[in-house]
Amino acid sequence: GCLGALDGTYINVRVPSKDRGRYRNRKGQLPVNVLGVCDRNMNFVYMLCGWEGSASDNRVLRDAITRANSLRVPNGQYYLVDGGYTNGSSFLSPYRGVRYHLDEWGTGSRTPQNFRELYNLRHTKARNAIERAFGILKMRWAILRSNSFYPIRTQNRIIMACALIHNFIRTTMPEDPNENEIPEFPIPSNPPSDDDYIDQVESSPEWTQKRDLLAQQIKIVMEPSMTSGTGKEGGATSKCRVWTSVEENALVNAQKDIVNEGWKTEDGFRTGFAFQLEKKMKTYLPGCEIGADPHITSKMYVWKKTYASLANIKANKSGLGWNDVSKSFSCDDDKYQSLMK
Repeated sequence: GCLGALDGTYINVRVPSKDRGRYRNRKGQLPVNVLGVCDRNMNFVYMLCGWEGSASDNRVLRDAITRANSLRVPNGQYYLVDGGYTNGSSFLSPYRGVRYHLDEWGTGSRTPQNFRELYNLRHTKARNAIERAFGILKMRWAILRSNSFYPIRTQNRIIMACALIHNFIRTTMPEDPNENEIPEFPIPSNPPSDDDYIDQVESSPEWTQKRDLLAQQIKIVMEPSMTSGTGKEGGATSKCRVWTSVEENALVNAQKDIVNEGWKTEDGFRTGFAFQLEKKMKTYLPGCEIGADPHITSKMYVWKKTYASLANIKANKSGLGWNDVSKSFSCDDDKYQSLMK
């Protein structure tokens, strides 16, 4: 299954004059090329710092998978990558020559016309996790947005330390204060150019077939919503799944089940939890067609955005109690007056 997404990003640094040629990238900047790998919750699971900005993504990723402390991907699992990477074992890329980035889709009635376009649209939305992770990281730490006066080795360690603290914040706080400041679909931080394609992951017929099969499965799942409704120009419009209260209650019960079975740790849910929820949903609602991705993961994302502030209040405001009858917080008069000051 999908473990998350990876991409490279540039972080500007200050280098000695004699080394500027090695660090200068195609945009004329002097950055380091940082490879970041994140899970679905935008936590960094691997990061490689230190490569000069002139180094190609090909070279950086090749180093990441061959060095001693390498990026390791279990057999059968994969990370989502952008069109600059070859579709091969452990790295699932979009179809080339087909609309991909969200700005290419525009708004209104421009909906996918075939299974490849639909796959690319779902792929770019899922891979967006790494772009948002980079955006939050740079917004949180000003030192990553400008050149610092530290030696290169120290600067690379600072980048890694910022990523580790980023993970700590996201896994210990009910709501990340910086997440809402980042656009839902930010501009790619390091978009590939036409001549910047990676070829270190060998393309294989097996993974080409795997991608085609996945694209066809996405089409089957999404087809009812694609064909329902019409746009201003008479074309089909995309439509999100509308959950019923019965389905929502079933998902809540399913979450309770997997928590009791040990699927949730201090760092959040374990990898593969969504597929366990999908199995549980079928026991509560036999014959339901609710899948792990995009249905369950999307619903849980909406819940997180909607109720994170309530969880934060419950965790940090002592003296407040929850009234399950009125579905509201309750407190005595003195506590209420202190909160209103």
